[in-house]
Amino acid sequence: MLACVGYIVPEYFRWPGFLSPEKGLKFADMPHGIAAVSKVPLEGWLQIVLFVGHYEGYFWRQDPKRAPGDYEGYGFLGVGKNFIVNVDPIEFQDAEVKKTKLSAEIANGRLAAGLHLSEVMRCVESSLRR
Repeated sequence: MLACVGYIVPEYFRWPGFLSPEKGLKFADMPHGIAAVSKVPLEGWLQIVLFVGHYEGYFWRQDPKRAPGDYEGYGFLGVGKNFIVNVDPIEFQDAEVKKTKLSAEIANGRLAAGLHLSEVMRCVESSLRR
C-alpha cells in the first residue's frame, strides 16, 4: 500500500535542493516511477540498500517461535507498540474475529500489490512509447 502512495506523492511534491550536488542533479529534475531508477546515482542506491538491509536485518529479525511476519515489538498495522500509546485493538477481539480481520488485511495487501504492479507496467509501457 505504501508503494502506491510512493507513486502518487511525487506527482504533487518534490524536495527542494540537490539530490547529488557533485552531479548537479536536483530533486525537481528527477522523473517519477520506473524512469527514476536509471537517474539515481550509484551512491544513492548504496545508501538505500544499506539502510533497508540494516532495518530488515536488525528490527525485522524473524523469531522461529512466532508466526511468519509477527515481529516482536510491532503492533497494530506494523506500528511499534510504544509509538504513541501501547494499545493494540486486535488484542481485544476473540480469536475467530482476529483471524477474519487478519485474513481480510492479507487480501487487501494482495490487491494493493496487484494495483502497484499495474502502475509499474503502465509506467514502463509509457516510457517505451517515447
